[in-house]
Amino acid sequence: MNKFRMWLNCGIRLTTIIAAVALTAVNGRPAQTSGELDPNYFNGKTFRIVINYEPGSSADLFGRMIAKHLAKFLPGNPRMLVVNRSGASGTVGANYLYTARGDGLTIGMFSALYPSNQITFPDVQFNMLKFRPLASIQGRNQLWFIRGAAPYDRIQKAVGQGSAGGPRFTYAEEALCGANSVREKLVQEWLDLPMDIKYGLPGGRRAAMQQLERGDIDSVQQSMWYTLPKDRPGWLKNGFLKVFANASPPGAGDFQDNRETAFPKDVKPVYELLKTEEQKRQYVLLSLDSLGPFHRTIYAPPGTPGNVLKVLRKSIWDMLHDQTFTAEIERLRGADPLDIRSGEKMEEIIKTALGKVQELKAIMQKHAPNCPFNDKFK
Repeated sequence: MNKFRMWLNCGIRLTTIIAAVALTAVNGRPAQTSGELDPNYFNGKTFRIVINYEPGSSADLFGRMIAKHLAKFLPGNPRMLVVNRSGASGTVGANYLYTARGDGLTIGMFSALYPSNQITFPDVQFNMLKFRPLASIQGRNQLWFIRGAAPYDRIQKAVGQGSAGGPRFTYAEEALCGANSVREKLVQEWLDLPMDIKYGLPGGRRAAMQQLERGDIDSVQQSMWYTLPKDRPGWLKNGFLKVFANASPPGAGDFQDNRETAFPKDVKPVYELLKTEEQKRQYVLLSLDSLGPFHRTIYAPPGTPGNVLKVLRKSIWDMLHDQTFTAEIERLRGADPLDIRSGEKMEEIIKTALGKVQELKAIMQKHAPNCPFNDKFK
């Protein structure tokens, strides 16, 4: 009888092992979620990188650069496939990754995926707390640019001119119901700027340059100080475009000279021109995520096993510190600095930012009461 029980127990264990192996073969998932990942796990597989903006965008260029280099840092050197899922200011791609299988074979290289999206975009299907961040590549410090033909070249000259009847200028904003648009509406009011905001214009660096070129707008906020010498050589040097103000919140870092011109010393941060501590507090909250380390971040889907996550984070970290990769990415970026953060650090930052989302929502509902808000995530 004891021999029979021993045989039966061995048979049950063997059956369990066979079932686990079979499940792995069917689902493409590792058999266990802890311990070391099988070094052959990525062998012969196709690895997908989802980009949440259209082909040719700056996000797409970053994603394709990663696809070019990442394979050699992953064990097994898998095939790389770039998948563009654009729309709704990056939300379509985020929704797509959120429902992808967490098998380590699909990741997202996202731009403009911010915690505030969860309250301002009604079509959001994801919860950022459940994404598994792998690394942040670059933060986003914004400058406010203005055409040389506009009536003001620095924001301090425009302060108080709204009620004084001074000459007016236009400002481009992509969406009516967003943290950025509420912030600029408040800045216009707080500083009494003679500014007319034009809503519904396509966002992004390329669209902004085209709008400025055509004269559709006078000013825009963009993170293109370091890339302008490459994209539009001569614009800054000959005065076609000027730096109106520094739109970044405190602690975002100083701007250095770019490859064409020195950074103007008389450019004022918007934050320093605000009159009250409450105005400054709201400005920081409205700038919290869109100007921070969320600008270009790499994510894995929810449910990605711990052993797979460990390998992905190490592989991406090694790639981001590889001299060949950084030299090539520098040619793409111009002098725009990288700002690399680990996946573990990004998890902490996301939790902190989402902890303030409801306070941000209260500000936005007060100043944009007709905008829809997403109550899916409390």
